[in-house]
Amino acid sequence: RAKGFLTAKDGAFADDVVEVYGGELGYASGRELVEEVAALPDKEDFVDARADALMVERHPGVLDERQRLRELVQAGMHGSATREWALREWAALTATGSAKNPKLPTAATLKLGAELMAAGMPAGHLGVHAALRAERTAAEAAEKAALRGDLEQALVFKQKQILNMFLFDALREARDEVTRFETHAQKLTKLASRKRLGKASPVYRDAVDLLLSTFGLGEPREGLKGSLDAVLAEVERLMAEHGDTVGFDRARLVDRAETLKKDWKELPLEDLRQLERALSNIEAAARNRTWVTKFGQRLDLEAAEAELVAEAQKRPARPSLPNPGSETFLERVGQYRNQLDGAMMKPERMAEILAGTQDLKDFVRSAWYGLIVEPLQAAKAREADLYREHIAPLVEALDNLPATLKRRQHELLPAGLFPSHIAERQPRRRWELLVMLLNTGNASNLERLEKGRGVSEAEIRAAAE
Repeated sequence: RAKGFLTAKDGAFADDVVEVYGGELGYASGRELVEEVAALPDKEDFVDARADALMVERHPGVLDERQRLRELVQAGMHGSATREWALREWAALTATGSAKNPKLPTAATLKLGAELMAAGMPAGHLGVHAALRAERTAAEAAEKAALRGDLEQALVFKQKQILNMFLFDALREARDEVTRFETHAQKLTKLASRKRLGKASPVYRDAVDLLLSTFGLGEPREGLKGSLDAVLAEVERLMAEHGDTVGFDRARLVDRAETLKKDWKELPLEDLRQLERALSNIEAAARNRTWVTKFGQRLDLEAAEAELVAEAQKRPARPSLPNPGSETFLERVGQYRNQLDGAMMKPERMAEILAGTQDLKDFVRSAWYGLIVEPLQAAKAREADLYREHIAPLVEALDNLPATLKRRQHELLPAGLFPSHIAERQPRRRWELLVMLLNTGNASNLERLEKGRGVSEAEIRAAAE
């Protein structure tokens, strides 16, 4: 009945068919036969899938060209001019307000809502084309309502159009993100990648293997011991021991592994990002243990250490120190001075001394410069870039807060704003509410806020309003 079929009047029962032909058909019971028939795809789906398979087989590249053409058309429909026009229409409709909905969201709020919606979509079923269809449908409905003079209804449909416009943009970026993730995961299943991870530590290799097999991205490996939680805990311990930063949420990954049945495509996009962070984080920790960069080229860590030692050994031998028992007072003072001078010496100066050359041209070509000084300079430049890109705009925005708002930052908040907040660390002043708002900017921070403090995003935004 699940497939909508019944036994024909002159047909045979499934049990009777199996009893006569069971040995040839390979079925043990009539129920087994019926269940397998019921599991067959619908005729239309089978025909579509078979047609696509034959097209790929007989005309390689045709479907890829069709997909590229579709994406090109979509990109044209979502160019900057189209988006700007839609936003101008939204601004015009909202300029006079709405009697039915006095608190209309801004375009920035709709964009944030679309990004949150995208983050919750299953990675394997993003619905990019559905968002595009919904946007087009809403745009046409808004136009018709406006032509009728029903601006309230036009406003409703225009809001749906803008939301789906931002959702389409977010899902299109997510689709590329999922493709990159799948490519990365497949690379980690290869023998060369597993060897590199194992060379750093078998813990790293086993953790990646277990993550991939748990979420259906790789075959289970023999010899893996321990639960996912225990293996990732060992990874965190090892990374902390080596000074590496842990950039993934172990509890979240373990929770998703327990609720999903080895199908990474059912992971919400935000959880897929968490899985990608874990894989990349472990891979980076392994690289830190096995290779370094010298003048932009990868170099095995052991080979790099040998180069540094070889250059340092070319330096003239230092005179031997006197026996501690026979040191004079001045010799002892001189040693203390040298130790203090060495402790305060910059790494760049130490590298210059150990390179064993007084010539600047030789120094910038040395292993000590390429392996020590240049990476330090690159890290300092990157630190400055990160500050300029992320911290400076935030500081500027806070500095530009209206003077009246700045004066009121330390005012007490009204009681009862957060009824579900945990008893500890209850926000008491206005500036604390501002910090909570800042932490609703991405799904990961918002989840920590909701789970850690027991407060919802709706409560935070209501309190801010």
